[in-house]
Amino acid sequence: MTEPQRPLTPSERLAATQSLAVLNARLKEAGELLAAVHIEHALQCLDPDDPINNQTAARG
Repeated sequence: MTEPQRPLTPSERLAATQSLAVLNARLKEAGELLAAVHIEHALQCLDPDDPINNQTAARG
């Protein structure tokens, strides 16, 4: 059984985005580029204005 979705609040979204941006920069500095690509994708998914989110909404 799945629990109902609870969307992120604007402050939660901002905190997650900031944390991921710091982590992404550190991964790039360390040469961990594959992990950085995954973090970049997560950042895109958190951006409501990114086209990737509009495509997902259109399919749903």
